[in-house]
Amino acid sequence: MEGYKQVAHQAAGHPGALVDSSSGELFAKLSCQQEIDFYTQVSAKELTDDEGHEYLGSSLYDWMPKFLGRLDQGITKDLENSSMVNQRELEQAKQDLEAMSIGEDSSSSNSPMPIGDKPYVVLQNLLFGFNKPSIIDIKLGAKLTDPKDPTISEDKHQRLAKVSTTTTSGSWNIRICGMKTFDNYPQATEAEYDQIVNDQDVSQVEDPEAPHKNYVVFNKFFGRNLTTDNIKLAFRLFFFENQLDHVRQVQVLQKMIDRLQVLHNCLIDTEARMFSSSIFMVFENDLDRWNNKEEGYEDPLIREDFEDSDDDDEEEKEEISRNKGDTAPLSSLNMIDFAHSRLAPKKGCDDNVLDGVENLLKIFEELLNDSHSFCKSG
Repeated sequence: MEGYKQVAHQAAGHPGALVDSSSGELFAKLSCQQEIDFYTQVSAKELTDDEGHEYLGSSLYDWMPKFLGRLDQGITKDLENSSMVNQRELEQAKQDLEAMSIGEDSSSSNSPMPIGDKPYVVLQNLLFGFNKPSIIDIKLGAKLTDPKDPTISEDKHQRLAKVSTTTTSGSWNIRICGMKTFDNYPQATEAEYDQIVNDQDVSQVEDPEAPHKNYVVFNKFFGRNLTTDNIKLAFRLFFFENQLDHVRQVQVLQKMIDRLQVLHNCLIDTEARMFSSSIFMVFENDLDRWNNKEEGYEDPLIREDFEDSDDDDEEEKEEISRNKGDTAPLSSLNMIDFAHSRLAPKKGCDDNVLDGVENLLKIFEELLNDSHSFCKSG
């Protein structure tokens, strides 16, 4: 799509995600009407809620990427049927889009629209301002499909139920769907990492801006092969196998725990059902950004450096974006992926999701207690 380019970093999900070319503050992904409706309803509830916030983080809205709206793919049906469109190029574009969007558990599988007409949901880019991010996508819940959704086939219900029962989704209500880390491939000499790292589930991508430095990509099968006994080791790899000093590593982990505690309290009061939603975490590995922060700086629990701007001046947008990049946090946590989510007034909290957050807290707190006994490798 004009004005957008392929996203540089992605932990999980499907190909085809984009960021805007001018500033990089906006993120667009192929979506479905249910997800767009959920973002719209939560945003509207935030604006009309007479009770307002008890505190920052008490509303689900605080934990979601900011919602900008819906963006339809380049050509309307009227224009498609006109003589102004090169039909060969149009068909090739549709094939490219289809190739990008094919994949298991597609977020747009409950949309009746043909491939070429799938909408994009436009959101705040959660990686904006990070230079060398490590990112992780953690799917919540043991129940991965909504039993009340008539658009989901019985085959898909059964297939994802099997995924749950054979992975940590069923035992812990969480599953690592994908992970991308900067320059922290686990040491080959450490036998314990051999329990969780299989060569076929891990790949390395060189960072073009840092010679001899790599991003390490852990695919969905890495997370599916984890067990109750070794999932904590995977999180240890994420937080502690990098070039940050041990004090900073612990700071990142502690801040994630603090955020999860506030999110947990928020979800207790949230009446919604969020099947196959995820927690998305990111932290900075660029030592210059860490060193440039003022002494005593602490990341906010909730990221607040994003503001939508309607200014059409591209140079001014880029200048604003550079300034905002300087104020971006060193770590953040959000909830994402709401293609199978719906509000559930008067139905109480979503225990399926809440149990996952509680178990994630347990693992992180154990990891924090263990952290004094080990330091980073390499």
